[in-house]
Amino acid sequence: MLSFSLRMHTLPLRLALLGPALVLSACGGDGAVTPDTPEPPPPAVAQLAVDCSGPHCGAVDAHRYLGSGVGIWQYTNTTGERREVEIDISGLAGKDVQLIMTNHGDAPQKMPGIELFERSPYPADAPAAARRAPAFSLAVPFAAEQATEKRATEKQATASRAVAPASVVGATRPWWVDTWTEGRVERPFTLYRQGQAQGPDGPRRVNIWLEDDQYGDALVSDAMLDALLQRVATGPHAVYARATDLAGEPWGPHETAGAIPPAQDLNIVLGKELAYVSYPGGRDLRIRQQTGNPDFDEYVRTSNEALAVYLTTERFYQPDDYYASGEPAAAMALMLTQMANIYHRSALPANDQSFEPWLDMMTALMMQDILYLPGIDAYQPVGDIYRWYWLSGGAADGFNCDLKTARDANGNSCYVLGVQASLGAYLLRQYGIGFYRQLLRNTSSSDSWAILDDAIRQAGGEGADAALRRFATNIALLPAAASPKGYGLPERTDGAYTLAAIDGATYASELALPTDTIMTLMPRAFFPFARPAVRDTYRENIAVPPHASLSVVVR
Repeated sequence: MLSFSLRMHTLPLRLALLGPALVLSACGGDGAVTPDTPEPPPPAVAQLAVDCSGPHCGAVDAHRYLGSGVGIWQYTNTTGERREVEIDISGLAGKDVQLIMTNHGDAPQKMPGIELFERSPYPADAPAAARRAPAFSLAVPFAAEQATEKRATEKQATASRAVAPASVVGATRPWWVDTWTEGRVERPFTLYRQGQAQGPDGPRRVNIWLEDDQYGDALVSDAMLDALLQRVATGPHAVYARATDLAGEPWGPHETAGAIPPAQDLNIVLGKELAYVSYPGGRDLRIRQQTGNPDFDEYVRTSNEALAVYLTTERFYQPDDYYASGEPAAAMALMLTQMANIYHRSALPANDQSFEPWLDMMTALMMQDILYLPGIDAYQPVGDIYRWYWLSGGAADGFNCDLKTARDANGNSCYVLGVQASLGAYLLRQYGIGFYRQLLRNTSSSDSWAILDDAIRQAGGEGADAALRRFATNIALLPAAASPKGYGLPERTDGAYTLAAIDGATYASELALPTDTIMTLMPRAFFPFARPAVRDTYRENIAVPPHASLSVVVR
């Protein structure tokens, strides 16, 4: 996913395991040393430290497991050189050991040789939640990337533009939409539903527009339209009221030249064959005008000059094909957050404070998580979709995917929504709704990782790097209710908002650990591996790359 802005710019390994296992591979990133090159003196061997405390922590000290609970140890290499870590943990009595390497730096790191084992350490006898393979990853059109690059550098009085008269049900108008069949095209739509949504600044009219040939009992029916209006705008648990309570209004007073007027209806535009299942109309916040910049002028030529979000109609009458994108209510939660981010971080401030795309998307995915209502919504976006995809497909590309750039070690795009949503879910359950509110308005830095770090520290945490390391232990399928403090994904209630528990056991049959070692560990990415059924004592020396951490989990 991409964020939006309203500004314009010019364009060697020792292993002693007392348990049976089949070694698959031991290749890694170490190059051979030439015979005439003297070996450097070996660095001092580092030691693990206990990384949990209190109830449910099974780590007695750096070398002993209690025999029950969740034992967690860690070593973080803050140097610029590879460091060897000595692991010697007793009391395992047949327990599995899960190890996770995390790269905390901004540069890819060469991985050491690591032996991998054939089977997953986790049995498949735990109940698995009903999940299906996602059809699409949620994204917005490439036009959004263009919008990010076309930012206004000055703040002036809003360009004069009359407020459009309110439409009435039955009215028609053309909308420019992004499609996968024809590109960006203008199509006719009819206003089918209208209602009032309540936000922190008062009511806002909500219009639901439907492409003319998509209405009918076998297509988008009256019942579907009624349900959408109620769930989003007028019902007792309306997405709009709850999302704007947290993120603020999606539009309002501003002094940004070339932007649409402050008073705007919220338009929900339902069209067929859209390029993406849902996307926010960042382009539409610009008025059509000539600036002398040909690229920008062409970009705004197809602005709808409206506060609008878009949903593909097929999501309503072919829901199984669009499972990955969640329900319409979840899509609205995501898009309202992105629109609020545009308004509060780009349109309102004197200087642009837009999140980097990864944090813009993560905050929107966090809103989906917060607004999920059991009994009303069929799917929990994080637990049933994103986390499932990340754990089941992580060995292919999800674990070693740069959280910020969505790129793998080959420079190809990789599925990053799973880790972004899962990290967001972890942060919410550990630091709460107050942390989330503060994050959305945090302007402590122009660097989004520094913003996240500051928000975590203000919420009482140790910062983003420590949070990332502890989050990574969720790959070990930690229990929701019986993990040490600071770990797992437990239920949490903050005022009117309840975050559902996400228990690791439900993914036991679906976790896919890597079966091949990797040459390079990407920034803010992970490499998990296991030592199954260790009879008593686990001993091994493992090299940790610079600016990376190693977590060891026994449960």
